[in-house]
Amino acid sequence: MAAIAAKVPNLTLNDGHKFPIVGLGTYEAPPGVVEQVVRVAIDAGYRHFDCADFYENEHEVGQALRDAIRDGKVTRD
Repeated sequence: MAAIAAKVPNLTLNDGHKFPIVGLGTYEAPPGVVEQVVRVAIDAGYRHFDCADFYENEHEVGQALRDAIRDGKVTRD
């Protein structure tokens, strides 16, 4: 999966960090579905997720991210 993520175009921020310009929006993602969508997106190489408290799905998005970190698919940095 690292090879896929490496192909995603990035912007270089002022502090030198890279930021993927392709992201997954989670607005209006249905409860009970968004967690699996985020899991599949991570496996496909996504590293940028649009999230907000207003979307009311942060628990599911967070669970998918926690599991991916725990499983070594992604790192927090």
